[in-house]
Amino acid sequence: MNTAPVDQVEFRWQPGKDFSPIASSTDDRHILNACQILIKAATLPKGVTMSHRSLVYHVLPDYDIAAIIERSCDPSALLVGDHSRRESGGRHPQVARALIGTSEAVGVNLALACQWRGLRALRLLPPPGQVAPRQRLEKVPAGELEELVGEYLEHADGLSQPPEGLAYLIAGALREPRRPMAAVLPAASLQGPIQGSYLCGLRFTAGVLLSGIDNGWMPSFSTFEPSQSDDSPGRVPHLVFRAMEVRGGAPPMQPRDENKIFLTEEAGYVLSSPDDYDMIAHCLATAYHELGRVGLAKRLDPIVAGHPSLADRLNATLAELGAFLPASPALPSPAHAPPTTPSAQARHLRPDDDLTAAPPAMDDKLLVKLYNALPQEPCDDFFRAVEWICAAASRRVVVPEPDVRRIISQLNHHDWYVRQLSAHYRDQAPSRLAGLLQPVLTGKLRDPRTMSWLADRISQPDGIWTPAITLIYARLADPEDAAALAASLVPDLLDRIRATHRDPVAGNPPRSPLTFLSRFLRQRVTVPRWLLTGLATTVIVTVLILVRW
Repeated sequence: MNTAPVDQVEFRWQPGKDFSPIASSTDDRHILNACQILIKAATLPKGVTMSHRSLVYHVLPDYDIAAIIERSCDPSALLVGDHSRRESGGRHPQVARALIGTSEAVGVNLALACQWRGLRALRLLPPPGQVAPRQRLEKVPAGELEELVGEYLEHADGLSQPPEGLAYLIAGALREPRRPMAAVLPAASLQGPIQGSYLCGLRFTAGVLLSGIDNGWMPSFSTFEPSQSDDSPGRVPHLVFRAMEVRGGAPPMQPRDENKIFLTEEAGYVLSSPDDYDMIAHCLATAYHELGRVGLAKRLDPIVAGHPSLADRLNATLAELGAFLPASPALPSPAHAPPTTPSAQARHLRPDDDLTAAPPAMDDKLLVKLYNALPQEPCDDFFRAVEWICAAASRRVVVPEPDVRRIISQLNHHDWYVRQLSAHYRDQAPSRLAGLLQPVLTGKLRDPRTMSWLADRISQPDGIWTPAITLIYARLADPEDAAALAASLVPDLLDRIRATHRDPVAGNPPRSPLTFLSRFLRQRVTVPRWLLTGLATTVIVTVLILVRW
């Protein structure tokens, strides 16, 4: 428990000094120097409304300092200087109040509590925006901070209903903990308190598993940043919430290399085939929902205490929370070497990995039920069912032989939902069609009737069947099936290419210059009458001269 008071600093715009600290509760040069680094984080983003409020939690390891900065746009803020009014070109409504102390005193739970209630819950005097330059502020007693954190934790116990897309955020943190993250939401959502629900869910799931080990993860966050901005290394929190990208305006000169997580379909999210981290994140989000913060902590705390590496913690989490896995596709074994750079995407299991804890693959009868449940018109449940079928395809689950013909007939009746997949998934539509096809085609690719049907399909000009079939070819585990698919379909493709574009190498050599000239001379040309008359006169005169000579 922290017993040290925490310092305050007020940031305001001043004529001739721009946005900078104007008052504080300390003369400690160490803290005041850190404030100069925090100016960028304290500055209000461009284009915010007059009612804007956002919160930044920043950690500076080199200084062993953390800061909670509440930014607001307050038109009733005290004027600082004679020319600070907006009418005079000033920015007097911009206000930022910071709580600054050691990383222990200003921890992530306190930051989340301040995000929930705002600094007004601490009854700071004078309140933000009502401070004169060089006015002395009071330190905030540790007892008041601990009381606010206690209230927040009680409140967090009732927040176990995970917001939409929480599992995506958890997966992004576990997959690449070292890489900065941007959680993308519709702009309207960022005006409400929704960020707090995501931060709370992340804090008590992935945040627990990532704590106490050197993996690059930082619990710092900002609840609002522009859709795109320049990066100053180390000056932007690890996790930021951004609005959906707005077209127009100059792109940033030095955009931050960050992992963008689209939390909702409205924000642009498209789910690819789930990988290890997606599945274990779904497991954590479900356990968080059903057990609550305290119940999940009882399961995760011993795992963290007993396992020094993230790989071991993921394996132990899978074994401990296996009951919270979904009934359909199985959770792949967690990766043992999370990528430490954005380019390190490949994940392979070690030969000595223990796979006994992994549950069995999806039952083929359950897969048949998913196909049967596909509705005629698209809806949220329709696309969720498609995702599970695609995930089952990636696990090489196949439809039992007695059900294949009926399911193919059913999907043919709906034209394999090509129109719905194209409208919803756009560029990702071929991969979803491939996911629907693979479980029913596996084992039938050497059947001439199947090959004839596929050849007819890929000749259609809809632009989705050909890439879908090539994806299936790339995924086939049986080399004989792959060879049969290529041998049946590729020659037809080559014939169509030759028919559309005459191939010089395939029996149509280029014409020789003489052939081209003879063809030119055979062309009919219209000659003006005056030219013919002049030519005839010239010939007659020439003949007479020659005869006379």
